[in-house]
Amino acid sequence: AEKLAASRELNGHAPLMASAIRTWPVFWTNCDITFGTVRPCLEGCRRSGTRDIIYTMWGDDGGFCEFESVFAALAWAADCAFHGGKDDETRAAALYRTLFGADYFLQLKAGEIEQPFETPDGKNWIMAAAVMWDDPLMGIVWHEYRHFGEDFWEKALAKWQALLAELQPHRGETGGGDLDHACVILEALTAKVAFRLALLDAYRKRNLPRLTDLAEKEIPESDLYLLPSLYRNGAPRRTQNLLLERVKNGAVLYLSLGDAFLSSFEEITGLQIKETKIRSNPTETITRKSDAKQFAVSNPRKWIYTVTDAEVLATESDGNPALTRRKYGKGWIYFLSFPLEQWLADQPGAFDCRDGKEYFDLYRELFAPHLKRIVTEKSSPFLEITEHPVTSDACEIVALSYSDTTNAFEITLSSAWQLSETAVGKAIVSGKKIQLSPKNGLCRLIVKQKK
Repeated sequence: AEKLAASRELNGHAPLMASAIRTWPVFWTNCDITFGTVRPCLEGCRRSGTRDIIYTMWGDDGGFCEFESVFAALAWAADCAFHGGKDDETRAAALYRTLFGADYFLQLKAGEIEQPFETPDGKNWIMAAAVMWDDPLMGIVWHEYRHFGEDFWEKALAKWQALLAELQPHRGETGGGDLDHACVILEALTAKVAFRLALLDAYRKRNLPRLTDLAEKEIPESDLYLLPSLYRNGAPRRTQNLLLERVKNGAVLYLSLGDAFLSSFEEITGLQIKETKIRSNPTETITRKSDAKQFAVSNPRKWIYTVTDAEVLATESDGNPALTRRKYGKGWIYFLSFPLEQWLADQPGAFDCRDGKEYFDLYRELFAPHLKRIVTEKSSPFLEITEHPVTSDACEIVALSYSDTTNAFEITLSSAWQLSETAVGKAIVSGKKIQLSPKNGLCRLIVKQKK
């Protein structure tokens, strides 16, 4: 209040107060911190006679907060401001349900993704994003939090699991913050922490069968497996066998090679290695046989192959196989003799809006035929699409633009689906194709299955 009064005196007019809803660096609005800072801020404004206040919602460190989770905190802040600083959560909950048709208290509960815990210095919170992106080998965040107790992560896991169980029945609630999104975050956090606890326990006990089980059987079932830019030991033999078994049952496997040694190389690729040597120039141009389209790639090591049981899709300039496909049981195995992904990651501009689209097209042509269950197909590498089932016959599509030059994008719906509603941005339908014009880089659509 004193500083607000000083600002009024210094500038000759009433100041504008900027408070904040805690949206950084969190997956979900932290209402604990918000309530603890907004309440005294409002009181200071009241005492100093400051009438104008705004609520900022910062996006520090990536801006990855579920943005619509802020509305529960805003409902509370509005209630507190307009009732003389006497906040009433029952009243705020009624306001929130009127505006969004959603449960205010569940929104606050979801904020416990940023899990509170007590320390000798007072209340603190687990930074869930730091846990999510903690290096799995170094475990820097893991070890830092262990400072608060040897059983810190066992307790944290139990609390996240309990929170997930509480939110699970409400996954379809999207009136405010998307509770399905909250559940997905919790599923990822609990899976990562549970896996690391099991891994460390097995390692301490030298339990080799359990370590093998974690290394192999924990690989989730999928229609598509990617092993990009393999180096050194590549993948363990047991992992290779597991993936081959899944391909035999209908999955698709893609692998690209740096200098890795694969013990099952010929079985996997349908190629036999005749010779290997170091290239004088690591950069090579490969040509796709179907349309003569060329792609730049790089690998210091050259492998010379004899084809035993594979279809050659692209060759090096001397005719040596570079990209192949092999039918294996009910599935397919794609093999690229260059560490494309690692090489592109080292190239300035490879993933901006001017370069790299041909590699996106290459991936799409390889894998699109094997991903029939996807609702949408995109035409640009600079549009990120996620699909969120709402009910058995409805799905929310979130499209985020990474382009700084393109204002419109085209997506294609699979034949069983149709556009029902556009929540954010603009969408123009032409048959199965939808022309998207994002608002601030974002489009949100609701699609439904055709009757």
